[in-house]
Amino acid sequence: MSRNRREREERTVGRGRPARRHGPDEEAQAVDATSRRRVSRMTVVTYSLPPESYRFLRPENPRRARRGWDLVLSIVLLMLLPFAALAATYAGMLLAFAADACGAQACDTDLMNIGFWLAVIAPWVVLVLGVVVSIVRLVRHRVAFWVPLVAIVLMIAVWFVAAAFVGAGVSAS
Repeated sequence: MSRNRREREERTVGRGRPARRHGPDEEAQAVDATSRRRVSRMTVVTYSLPPESYRFLRPENPRRARRGWDLVLSIVLLMLLPFAALAATYAGMLLAFAADACGAQACDTDLMNIGFWLAVIAPWVVLVLGVVVSIVRLVRHRVAFWVPLVAIVLMIAVWFVAAAFVGAGVSAS
């Protein structure tokens, strides 16, 4: 390799442009500018952006600090959630006594059944959803104490909707 050609290749290496590729019959080696040793052409190819700039293309997700009070409060509320579901189911069972008023008049038993089973089953569905969402939020270090509270409020709201169904079935005459 001539001296001029070698100097041209040394100037090209490390400037952000890929070095010239040789044909299959020529030797595919170049001189590394930092260590002055012969290396393969493929290891000399560089790109215009340094590796540090790739870090800014996608912002890093900062690690959230775990809040101790949130963890303790969430666990306590999650332990109380099954008792709230049990109480809501018990209150739903009491809706069956609304059928006692149907002795003298005709009632819509299908609508009453929908209300009854909604009051019995829905609190447990809300319980499972509340536990899953709380655990996911705790694992991701997000505030989670409000999820069991919302689940309890949702259980109460579902009971009132179910009681409305039962009441509409009783007064369907």
